[in-house]
This record gives sequence, structure tokens and C-alpha cells, in this order.
Amino acid sequence: MKRVRRFGVAGFSLLELVVAVATGGLLLAMLFGGQNIVTNRRLVAASRRLTSDMRLLEQRARAEQTCYRIIFDPVGNTYVVHRYGAAVSPAVAGGGSQCPDSAAWSPRPYLMENPGDSVSRRMPPGVDLVATSFLWDAMVISPLGNANAGTVTLRTPSGQDRQVVVEVMGRVRILP
Repeated sequence: MKRVRRFGVAGFSLLELVVAVATGGLLLAMLFGGQNIVTNRRLVAASRRLTSDMRLLEQRARAEQTCYRIIFDPVGNTYVVHRYGAAVSPAVAGGGSQCPDSAAWSPRPYLMENPGDSVSRRMPPGVDLVATSFLWDAMVISPLGNANAGTVTLRTPSGQDRQVVVEVMGRVRILP
């Protein structure tokens, strides 16, 4: 018996078509996924840098017996470190500020890891400082190294978030 072609036109089989579509989808996923990997790495690096700065300031405040603060600027996408330059008051009952003089805060706390480093830090491209839960967007560290509790939220344009959380006892951690 002779076999007759049903459609009479040669073409791709269903298996070949599925393999071609799957390969194209895989290439597109790799292309767009690669951009997410880069922005995710920047987000992780920015949150680690902020955490490292917070921990360093807690140690410096304890060692120098003075106050430090970090002022966050979500609009400018930056944060600035200030050192308290006046005499520190003894601890007040009820937890009042030991660094009450607002004119004594200096934006030059000599927190330089490298000679050209600045104390004002800008978020890397693709990472936004979205919001903080600190009062007046300022984290204040006492001479004992204790910081006020709060959260800083960092976000990428694709919607990935990281939160840097400062707990009541001073523990700083990063939440995914």
C-alpha cells in the first residue's frame, strides 16, 4: 500500500516547533534575568554597606564616648554621617538624649576608610533608598553604642526590596 501525505506540504514537526520556542524563551529569560541579577547584586551590596557603616559607628561611638547619627535622605538617595562635637551629658533617667546641643553636630566625623572617601554616601545606580522608620529620618547612636530602633528600606526598579533593621538592643540585620 502506498502512503499518502495528508497535507502535501513539508514543514516543521510539532517536536521541532516546541524545541525552537523553548530555546527562544530560554534565551529571552537569560537576557532579562541577567539584568535582574546585576541590580540584585547592587541591592545586596548597598544593604551590606549600610549595615557595615551602622556597626562601625556603634563601635566608634563606644570607643570615643560620643554620639553619632546617620541622616537618611530618601529624596536625594543618600545618607550622611554626623559626629557630635560637644561634651556628652550623663545618661538621663527615662532615656533622654545625651547629645542635646543641635549645633554641635559636625558633618566631618573623620570616618574615612580611604583618603578620598566621603561621609556622605549615595546609593548605587539602580538602588533607591525608599523610606526609613527612624524619627526625622535620623538614626542616633549614644556614647554607649546603642542606636534607636528603626528600619531602612532599599528597592530596585524591578521591585526587589531589602530592609536594614536596627533592633532595640542595637542588633543590625538585613531582611530579604
